[in-house]
Amino acid sequence: MALKQAAVTVTDASGTQDLIVPLGTTVTGLLSMLDIDSTDPSLQITGADGRALNLGAVLGTDLPQGVLISITSGRERQIQEQRAIERTSDPWFRPSLVFTICGLLACAMDALLIFCALIAPRFATKLSLPWWATLTVGALSLVLCLVMLYQRRVHTNAGLLCAWTLSAGISFLGLLPALGNARIYAEASQIMTMSQVAALLFPLWGATGVALGLWLWRSTPLSSAHAVSWGLLTGCATVLTFLDAPLHRVAPFAIAFAVCAITASPSLSVRIPATQLLDMPLVTTSAPTVRSPEVPSPSRITGRRVNRTVTDATSRTRLVQYVGLGLIFVGAPVIYSMVGIHSTRQIACLVLVCASVIALVVVPRERRWASSRVVPRVGALILLATLLISPASRGLVGNAYAAAALVVLGCVSLMWTRMRAEQDHAPLIGRFADIFQALSLTVIFPASFFAADLFDLIRQVAS
Repeated sequence: MALKQAAVTVTDASGTQDLIVPLGTTVTGLLSMLDIDSTDPSLQITGADGRALNLGAVLGTDLPQGVLISITSGRERQIQEQRAIERTSDPWFRPSLVFTICGLLACAMDALLIFCALIAPRFATKLSLPWWATLTVGALSLVLCLVMLYQRRVHTNAGLLCAWTLSAGISFLGLLPALGNARIYAEASQIMTMSQVAALLFPLWGATGVALGLWLWRSTPLSSAHAVSWGLLTGCATVLTFLDAPLHRVAPFAIAFAVCAITASPSLSVRIPATQLLDMPLVTTSAPTVRSPEVPSPSRITGRRVNRTVTDATSRTRLVQYVGLGLIFVGAPVIYSMVGIHSTRQIACLVLVCASVIALVVVPRERRWASSRVVPRVGALILLATLLISPASRGLVGNAYAAAALVVLGCVSLMWTRMRAEQDHAPLIGRFADIFQALSLTVIFPASFFAADLFDLIRQVAS
């Protein structure tokens, strides 16, 4: 006989969560599942209409299916009242406004460093600042970025964490004029080449150092995954830079890895151990040997542990998606000039971009959070725009206006397909979408091999 269940939505300080409990569970039993002390006198349990609920009310009987239960405590109300008093007593001071100003100043300083380190030397030397000025600007920008990263709202959000870590890495561009003034580069003919290499690697090395510092300061699953991501990106960029690998051989693999990472981000973010899924001491039929390790029983499943696991997995999923979107953003300008139909390499680039767009468009159907639905669509739009505004596409359609019209038409088509796929009567569209996604993920890496022309490179090396 199937166990009857009741659905309930719980809202507390940690957020909103949907739960399934056995039919007949009381409100007190629900609180015990969530590790909440029901005897706390400051605890308030209210329904959707704001009325207090009886702790003995039965879910599914006294309370309807899908009932909304709000849980608040006296401590939370005291914190909210204290914040309201602070805002009323000092209306001119807004912490969010101060941090916004600090963030804008840091972004302005980073833009100035990028201009002085990369743009000004290409046009006129008189536009560049003295080495001590750029070093001071870089130090101030780094301090502001570290202040922003110290905030809990920043270092617990995957998107803000990546953005401000990158901004802190850009601050290290202020070291380039100082190193050039100190005669670090021996030969004058190598100054431009070495400065270009340093302009690429210094921000990555600096961002990796900041990420490692955050991990040492606050060791969380998000900070550790963040440090590993920056370490891998910096290591790959360093090796490829010193090997003098051309961008047209690296960009296809960057696109392929980004698409696969965004698609498989939930699987890469959390893994439930087998000892937690099965009670191995209970189901083992053979006697343990002397050398076999002792297998522990599954840990107790509580609401707090489940919420922590879901929170950590969600943050890591968003981190993987943001890293993949960054790789797409960096690799799209290189793919822009490689798409065509006149050679095997150009056709492979065309197949790679089309397969990536199809794979990314289908991903948001199964994602719950807004960011997990937006990031794949943004990546798909970037690749679609790259495809339709490429020189080969403009040669076919005639001019840039026709290509822009095709981009708008493609966006409208994607939105219409998404809206239709959300309907209950669209299983056929969903099935075809799953088939196309599987085929696209299958051909992405072979297409990237042909697009990077690795077979020709291997033939040249072997000969």
